[in-house]
Amino acid sequence: MKKDNKKPLPDFIQRRIPCHLWNTLRPVPTWEGVLYYDPLDFDLDRPLTFYRRLFCWQLDEEIIYPLKVYQKDVKMTLRKQGQNVQPMFRRYIHFYWQPNPLLVKGKIIHLYCHKLTMLCKMGFAIADPRHWVVDHIDGNPLNDRPKNLQVISQRENCRRSEKIRKIAAELFRGKSNAQRHAEAVARREEREKKLKN
Repeated sequence: MKKDNKKPLPDFIQRRIPCHLWNTLRPVPTWEGVLYYDPLDFDLDRPLTFYRRLFCWQLDEEIIYPLKVYQKDVKMTLRKQGQNVQPMFRRYIHFYWQPNPLLVKGKIIHLYCHKLTMLCKMGFAIADPRHWVVDHIDGNPLNDRPKNLQVISQRENCRRSEKIRKIAAELFRGKSNAQRHAEAVARREEREKKLKN
């Protein structure tokens, strides 16, 4: 008996979505023809899932599949003041993009989910990213819900980050790790009691 030496299909091919659902997706501005999103995510106010369109050589057809979301550790250092800022985690997607296999070599592209979400919400690219940035309203960089994002100036963003840093310092000032843990356990027990009642 001959053994089948066929390699298993890649993970993104197995996760492809059926063709009859393609009409429910909308193209991402400036990434039209490559990235797509589900407009239902805006109505339900949940983080957007991004999809990619690709011609699959194994199946000899086009497929659309959801991209995985990762958390990237961006280490920032304030060199002017000489202060080290704690690492900031943001949600991002990365994929191998080859616009023209005959002319250009492919490369891996990293795209932040909060910037793509605002791009889909506003319908246009921010003209000058040096002066306008996407900000998280509640200060949580992992909360990429559409209602939690806003476009503000770079100066206002710095002011907001300083305010959030001061509030966090006041909350945890003079408390040991044991005290913080005890408070967290007490809050959890209160929540459990409310749920039981």
